[in-house]
Amino acid sequence: MSNVINDSTAILTQTLQNLYKEEKKYKTILEKIGNIAVFAYDSKLRNIFWNRACERVFGYKKEEMLGKSMEKFLKSSIVQNEFFNKDIYSSYDLKPVSFMKKGGSLISLHCDFIKIREEEDEKVFCFCVDTSDIFSQREKERVVKDSILHMADLMIVMLDEEANIVEFNKFAEKLSGYRKEEVLYKNWFDIFIDCEDKSKIKRVFKDVINGENFHWGYENEIVCKDGSKKTLSWHNSIIFNDDNERVVISVGMDITEKIKTQKSLERMANYDYLTSLPNRNLFEDRLKHAVFVAQRDNKKLMAMFLDIDNFKSINDTLGHRIGDKLLQEVAKRLQNSLRKSDTVARFGGDFFVLLFENIKGVKSAVSIVKNIFSLFEEPFLVEGHDIFVSVSGGVSLYPNDCPDANCLLRCADIALHNAKKEGKKGFCFYNSKMNDEIIKRVKLESYLRNALKNSEFFLVYQPQIDLKSRKIIGVEALLRWMNPTLKMIPPLDFIPIAEDTKMILEIGEFTLRKTLSQIKDWEKMGINVRAVVNISSIQLAQGNFFDLVDSLLKEYDVDSSQIGIEITESVLMKNMDRSIEILNRFKDRGIEIAIDDFGTGYSSLAYLKKFPISRLKIDKAFIDDLPYDKDSVSITKAIISMGKSLGMEIVAEGVEKEEQLEFLIKEGCDQIQGYFFSKPLLPGEFAAFMQSFDYESFFKKEKKREALGIIT
Repeated sequence: MSNVINDSTAILTQTLQNLYKEEKKYKTILEKIGNIAVFAYDSKLRNIFWNRACERVFGYKKEEMLGKSMEKFLKSSIVQNEFFNKDIYSSYDLKPVSFMKKGGSLISLHCDFIKIREEEDEKVFCFCVDTSDIFSQREKERVVKDSILHMADLMIVMLDEEANIVEFNKFAEKLSGYRKEEVLYKNWFDIFIDCEDKSKIKRVFKDVINGENFHWGYENEIVCKDGSKKTLSWHNSIIFNDDNERVVISVGMDITEKIKTQKSLERMANYDYLTSLPNRNLFEDRLKHAVFVAQRDNKKLMAMFLDIDNFKSINDTLGHRIGDKLLQEVAKRLQNSLRKSDTVARFGGDFFVLLFENIKGVKSAVSIVKNIFSLFEEPFLVEGHDIFVSVSGGVSLYPNDCPDANCLLRCADIALHNAKKEGKKGFCFYNSKMNDEIIKRVKLESYLRNALKNSEFFLVYQPQIDLKSRKIIGVEALLRWMNPTLKMIPPLDFIPIAEDTKMILEIGEFTLRKTLSQIKDWEKMGINVRAVVNISSIQLAQGNFFDLVDSLLKEYDVDSSQIGIEITESVLMKNMDRSIEILNRFKDRGIEIAIDDFGTGYSSLAYLKKFPISRLKIDKAFIDDLPYDKDSVSITKAIISMGKSLGMEIVAEGVEKEEQLEFLIKEGCDQIQGYFFSKPLLPGEFAAFMQSFDYESFFKKEKKREALGIIT
């Protein structure tokens, strides 16, 4: 048998071995080889593959062979007795092997065996060529050659030493769009390779033609007739023609779709789907590299966290589609403002992160941050809406604040948290004190998670006095937390954490239950007062909040007139339409609603009249400086006038001095609470206070205290 048969079969078997490992497409390809019988078996001699040519050559149908033992079928001692003899397999040398056909007759074929290891088993593929027919040697070579060349789904080309095309199979025609006669004897590089890739691909060809490196699995693009590009994975070999000249046989698999899928997956893994900005994954890679370069070259970096203020309100009022488009516009504006060396990424939601490389120092950093904030001075035009947004920012510097990438991000996050805590619409540079605050917060959160279970919460009640009747008409229920380790923790320290972690839902229900239970206990003692509880935005946003309150009133058998709720202005404005709907349900149920800390937020008559509000509570900040501070006097008068015009009762909180009380009485305030009359009291203390309360006695007591110089 000529070397051409052996060489060609060698190329086929080696190519298929690589394809089997890489693509699992061997079954489709081997099924369609018409003139080569291919079967396969495992280490226990069970058949695992049987192509159509096998059915014709051996007479057995596929269903008769798959999964069956091949011991009787395999008559050659080479196969039966030397399964693990390494000299038998993958030698690319056709060996005569005898097989038993269906019916009992023997057939002798020339075969090559390749062994493939998969997981913990070994599989053997056998390629069989019938050389016992009447064909001439040249015809036999042609049959084998054609069988190889016209395999399905593989582009096969043969190139001479100058890279001129001497063979071009049918699949190559189909894939490239060129007919064989259009490319035959023309240079491969001139037709199929892009200019920018030519020098690189020519080096590969030189390696192959010299037998130095066959570049198995090498990938490159070819240019098709219509100008489109296809990516192929190549397997190259050398044979010698009749004139003893070297010929390169290149077998290429079209992996264009695979590459597209890989690129798509890579993009999904590294870029934000909405804005096309880098995501956290890619940003962190770039940051690590930037820190490495900065460390090597003694340069400075800046990381900046940027968060859009009140973005949820935009989604709630204009819809998520507008919100998404706003994020896209913000991304564009940020991207367009940066240098090529800088990076802006979106970490999700309305949260952006920026990286600035090679900055000069703190002054330069401040200037950059101010430039970023100036981008938000102009509105964003989204579907006809002019949307003004403000942002909060947190900034950290390398190496000033942190020695590595992870620390740099953590410090920027801490600085952002601090900026938002200070009122948003601004930025903070990281300092070490902020880290101490975060550690304190983490510690508090850890204790807070067990506070309910450990019965560490309790309620105190501050009396509310009606200035006309001069009687106690209600109390405000106030939550307190006593931890065995941390002792008494102020509400301002733990309530924000409870809201951030949603623990406020459980704590809020505890407060409601405890208050209603206490109302019933006082009722049994003959004490009838209304108790008001403070409600957070998290509770109000809870879909079943009204139903919860309604069911608790029934459970504790408390009349709705004995309970009230207090909500801050900011809570009302987070979702105005939803707030109005829920509060109207409370009003219809007979539960009175008060706005707490009025004057510190929107304080607009236009929005105020939309809500079913019964009471306005003037914030303590305005009461403290009465009656001497002109601004406090003006604001307090305006709030009282505004509330009265809407038929609301006015409550002043934080009243501590007689002159404050006198001013409030004169201006028509309805009710007060504060240390002038009483601090918040435990249930038993309040019962005693209620029973002994004498309005006039407080004034005498206050005069005496003033004389003694012990003003609270």
